[in-house]
Amino acid sequence: MNIVERKPIDLAIILLLLCAIGGCIGSPLPPGAVAGLYRWDDRQSAVATRTGQVLEEHDGYFSGDFDFGDVLDSYPELAETPDQPLLIKACEEELCYAVIVFGDFFQLNEEGRVTGYASMNSLTTAMANQVMALPAEEVLGALNILAGRLTAGGDADYQAFLRLDPERKPQHEALLLNDRVFAAAQRLVVEAPGFTVDKLLGESRIATEDLQVPDGFVFDDTYVLSVDIDVSAVLDEKAYLSICSEYSQTGSDYEINFDACQLSTPLVGGRYVGELNLTGSTTELLVVILPLQSPEDALYYPWSRQQSGDRLRI
Repeated sequence: MNIVERKPIDLAIILLLLCAIGGCIGSPLPPGAVAGLYRWDDRQSAVATRTGQVLEEHDGYFSGDFDFGDVLDSYPELAETPDQPLLIKACEEELCYAVIVFGDFFQLNEEGRVTGYASMNSLTTAMANQVMALPAEEVLGALNILAGRLTAGGDADYQAFLRLDPERKPQHEALLLNDRVFAAAQRLVVEAPGFTVDKLLGESRIATEDLQVPDGFVFDDTYVLSVDIDVSAVLDEKAYLSICSEYSQTGSDYEINFDACQLSTPLVGGRYVGELNLTGSTTELLVVILPLQSPEDALYYPWSRQQSGDRLRI
């Protein structure tokens, strides 16, 4: 993942940020190519169209018209890797935004101006909300998986999923992600105040017509982790086992939030076998084995889903 810092930002971009749409779209992209802007926040959404007029807040959504022509040549990286997400960090004094940009979302004309949009509905907004705690490089893949589970044909194509919206309004609704949320969020966060999952799914199915949701579907991206721990050969005293996702490491030392562990249990005979139900954004864990008589000799075992799949073996 590339992180590009541009500071200071010119007035036009600052205005975009303050109008709750922010970020920059890169160019040059060839005519007919598309570029996309994703930003997530835990509380609000934004709507953008083309001309630059800022509109008032309505039902929790900020709407406005923005002309991206004056910033299209700021990020040539999009033209070099149009199929890869790019993380842009934009700062104005103490206010920073993390912007996830994909090279295949907005339609551009020969002058490099945005002419096409993918209109998000309530379900796609919920999808974005579901993945907002993921690292930038995992967002597109996660959205594709969710789209495949919800579309009639099972096609894992997030952009195609957005195009199911028959209204095709010239606007783009995106959730915003500020720098604090992007840096701090380590686990799945789903916040949709006033809306139940069933209501979101039902509204979107009616609105798109082509969208089909299987009976019993739960809007959740979870998996089962198989755990098999055996430290009996190196531990001959009573101990306590914790498996935690909220931790940080400095050198050989760990700082762990034991109040948010996925498992905390006595370790009998140095052996534990079981399963953990985890959210899809839980990709790293720390296994902590704490001898009761000598806690200073605690054992630490990092686990990564990328390296080990859905199995934790020690």
